[in-house]
Amino acid sequence: LKSGTIRLRVATLGSFGKWMVRRDKLVRNPVDRLTRPRRKARVPAVPTWETVTASLQQCCLRERAILAPMAYGGLRRGEVAALNVGDVAPDFGLRRVMGKGGHEVPGALPAPARGILRDYMTTARAGLPATAPLFVVTYKNRVGQCIERRITGQRIWKVVKAVGARAGLHALH
Repeated sequence: LKSGTIRLRVATLGSFGKWMVRRDKLVRNPVDRLTRPRRKARVPAVPTWETVTASLQQCCLRERAILAPMAYGGLRRGEVAALNVGDVAPDFGLRRVMGKGGHEVPGALPAPARGILRDYMTTARAGLPATAPLFVVTYKNRVGQCIERRITGQRIWKVVKAVGARAGLHALH
Protein backbone atom coordinates (compact mmCIF):
# COMPACT_ATOMS: atom_id res chain seq x y z
CA LEU A 1 0.00 0.00 0.00
CA LYS A 2 1.06 3.58 -0.53
CA SER A 3 2.02 5.71 2.44
CA GLY A 4 -1.11 7.88 2.18
CA THR A 5 -3.35 4.82 2.44
CA ILE A 6 -1.40 3.48 5.41
CA ARG A 7 -1.63 6.88 7.17
CA LEU A 8 -5.38 6.97 6.66
CA ARG A 9 -5.95 3.44 7.91
CA VAL A 10 -3.77 3.93 11.00
CA ALA A 11 -5.65 7.16 11.77
CA THR A 12 -8.96 5.32 11.45
CA LEU A 13 -7.80 2.56 13.77
CA GLY A 14 -6.52 5.19 16.20
CA SER A 15 -9.93 6.87 16.30
CA PHE A 16 -11.58 3.51 16.89
CA GLY A 17 -9.10 2.80 19.71
CA LYS A 18 -9.91 6.15 21.35
CA TRP A 19 -13.59 5.33 21.14
CA MET A 20 -12.97 1.94 22.78
CA VAL A 21 -10.98 3.58 25.62
CA ARG A 22 -13.75 6.14 26.22
CA ARG A 23 -16.29 3.31 26.43
CA ASP A 24 -14.07 1.38 28.89
CA LYS A 25 -13.66 -1.53 26.51
CA LEU A 26 -9.86 -1.14 26.50
CA VAL A 27 -7.43 0.19 29.09
CA ARG A 28 -5.09 1.81 26.55
CA ASN A 29 -5.22 2.53 22.85
CA PRO A 30 -2.94 -0.04 21.18
CA VAL A 31 -2.60 2.07 18.06
CA ASP A 32 -0.77 4.82 20.00
CA ARG A 33 2.41 2.73 19.74
CA LEU A 34 2.31 2.78 15.94
CA THR A 35 4.01 5.50 13.95
CA ARG A 36 2.51 6.74 10.76
CA PRO A 37 4.65 6.97 7.64
CA ARG A 38 5.77 10.47 6.75
CA ARG A 39 3.81 12.41 4.22
CA LYS A 40 5.74 12.77 1.00
CA ALA A 41 6.32 16.30 -0.21
CA ARG A 42 4.92 16.68 -3.68
CA VAL A 43 6.44 19.15 -6.08
CA PRO A 44 3.75 21.11 -7.92
CA ALA A 45 3.47 20.53 -11.64
CA VAL A 46 4.49 23.70 -13.47
CA PRO A 47 3.44 24.20 -17.10
CA THR A 48 6.09 25.06 -19.66
CA TRP A 49 6.46 28.66 -20.74
CA GLU A 50 5.31 27.77 -24.27
CA THR A 51 2.09 26.38 -22.80
CA VAL A 52 1.53 29.55 -20.78
CA THR A 53 2.02 31.82 -23.78
CA ALA A 54 -0.20 29.62 -25.94
CA SER A 55 -2.98 29.71 -23.35
CA LEU A 56 -2.63 33.51 -23.10
CA GLN A 57 -3.21 33.76 -26.84
CA GLN A 58 -6.50 31.82 -26.56
CA CYS A 59 -7.97 34.17 -23.92
CA CYS A 60 -10.10 37.25 -24.33
CA LEU A 61 -8.52 40.61 -23.46
CA ARG A 62 -9.87 40.71 -19.90
CA GLU A 63 -8.63 37.20 -19.11
CA ARG A 64 -5.25 38.05 -20.64
CA ALA A 65 -5.04 41.19 -18.51
CA ILE A 66 -5.81 39.15 -15.38
CA LEU A 67 -3.30 36.41 -16.23
CA ALA A 68 -0.46 38.65 -17.50
CA PRO A 69 0.61 40.05 -14.09
CA MET A 70 0.41 36.55 -12.64
CA ALA A 71 2.42 34.89 -15.42
CA TYR A 72 4.92 37.64 -16.19
CA GLY A 73 5.18 39.36 -12.80
CA GLY A 74 4.61 36.51 -10.36
CA LEU A 75 1.66 38.17 -8.63
CA ARG A 76 -0.74 36.20 -6.46
CA ARG A 77 -4.45 36.23 -7.17
CA GLY A 78 -5.17 38.44 -4.14
CA GLU A 79 -2.59 40.95 -5.34
CA VAL A 80 -4.19 41.05 -8.79
CA ALA A 81 -7.64 41.53 -7.24
CA ALA A 82 -6.37 44.47 -5.16
CA LEU A 83 -5.00 46.41 -8.16
CA ASN A 84 -6.48 49.81 -8.94
CA VAL A 85 -6.48 51.73 -12.23
CA GLY A 86 -3.86 54.15 -10.86
CA ASP A 87 -1.49 51.30 -10.03
CA VAL A 88 -0.69 50.63 -13.69
CA ALA A 89 2.30 52.53 -15.10
CA PRO A 90 2.50 52.04 -18.89
CA ASP A 91 6.28 52.50 -19.03
CA PHE A 92 7.20 50.43 -15.94
CA GLY A 93 4.51 47.94 -15.04
CA LEU A 94 2.82 48.36 -11.67
CA ARG A 95 3.43 51.34 -9.38
CA ARG A 96 2.02 49.69 -6.29
CA VAL A 97 1.26 46.07 -5.47
CA MET A 98 -0.30 45.29 -2.10
CA GLY A 99 1.48 42.14 -1.06
CA LYS A 100 1.01 39.78 1.87
CA GLY A 101 0.99 41.50 5.23
CA GLY A 102 0.00 44.86 3.73
CA HIS A 103 3.42 45.49 2.17
CA GLU A 104 3.47 47.82 -0.83
CA VAL A 105 6.07 47.16 -3.50
CA PRO A 106 6.45 48.28 -7.12
CA GLY A 107 6.18 45.53 -9.70
CA ALA A 108 8.17 45.71 -12.92
CA LEU A 109 6.60 43.91 -15.87
CA PRO A 110 8.13 42.98 -19.23
CA ALA A 111 6.94 44.63 -22.43
CA PRO A 112 4.37 41.94 -23.41
CA ALA A 113 2.58 42.23 -20.07
CA ARG A 114 2.65 46.04 -20.20
CA GLY A 115 1.15 45.90 -23.68
CA ILE A 116 -1.67 43.62 -22.55
CA LEU A 117 -2.47 45.87 -19.59
CA ARG A 118 -2.28 48.98 -21.79
CA ASP A 119 -4.77 47.48 -24.27
CA TYR A 120 -7.10 46.50 -21.43
CA MET A 121 -6.89 49.96 -19.85
CA THR A 122 -7.69 51.77 -23.11
CA THR A 123 -10.63 49.55 -24.03
CA ALA A 124 -12.28 48.60 -20.74
CA ARG A 125 -11.12 50.96 -17.99
CA ALA A 126 -10.45 54.26 -19.80
CA GLY A 127 -11.46 57.52 -18.10
CA LEU A 128 -11.84 56.08 -14.61
CA PRO A 129 -10.32 57.63 -11.47
CA ALA A 130 -7.08 56.22 -10.10
CA THR A 131 -8.86 54.67 -7.11
CA ALA A 132 -11.26 52.61 -9.25
CA PRO A 133 -10.62 48.85 -9.23
CA LEU A 134 -8.73 47.54 -12.25
CA PHE A 135 -10.72 44.32 -12.55
CA VAL A 136 -14.44 44.22 -11.84
CA VAL A 137 -17.34 41.82 -12.14
CA THR A 138 -20.79 42.89 -13.22
CA TYR A 139 -23.89 41.02 -12.15
CA LYS A 140 -27.62 41.56 -11.75
CA ASN A 141 -29.29 41.45 -8.36
CA ARG A 142 -32.79 40.14 -7.69
CA VAL A 143 -34.39 43.41 -8.74
CA GLY A 144 -32.54 43.36 -12.05
CA GLN A 145 -30.10 46.19 -11.37
CA CYS A 146 -26.59 45.79 -12.74
CA ILE A 147 -24.03 45.99 -9.97
CA GLU A 148 -20.32 46.37 -10.56
CA ARG A 149 -17.79 45.50 -7.86
CA ARG A 150 -14.12 44.57 -7.46
CA ILE A 151 -13.21 41.06 -8.56
CA THR A 152 -12.37 38.60 -5.79
CA GLY A 153 -9.55 36.11 -5.55
CA GLN A 154 -12.05 33.27 -5.83
CA ARG A 155 -13.31 34.63 -9.15
CA ILE A 156 -9.74 34.95 -10.44
CA TRP A 157 -9.21 31.31 -9.47
CA LYS A 158 -12.25 30.36 -11.55
CA VAL A 159 -10.97 32.38 -14.53
CA VAL A 160 -7.57 30.66 -14.34
CA LYS A 161 -9.25 27.26 -14.01
CA ALA A 162 -11.44 27.95 -17.07
CA VAL A 163 -8.45 29.09 -19.13
CA GLY A 164 -6.55 25.96 -18.11
CA ALA A 165 -9.47 23.74 -19.10
CA ARG A 166 -9.70 25.42 -22.52
CA ALA A 167 -5.95 24.98 -23.03
CA GLY A 168 -6.07 21.34 -21.96
CA LEU A 169 -4.30 21.99 -18.64
CA HIS A 170 -6.88 20.67 -16.21
CA ALA A 171 -4.42 20.89 -13.30
CA LEU A 172 -3.91 24.64 -13.77
CA HIS A 173 -5.37 26.60 -10.88
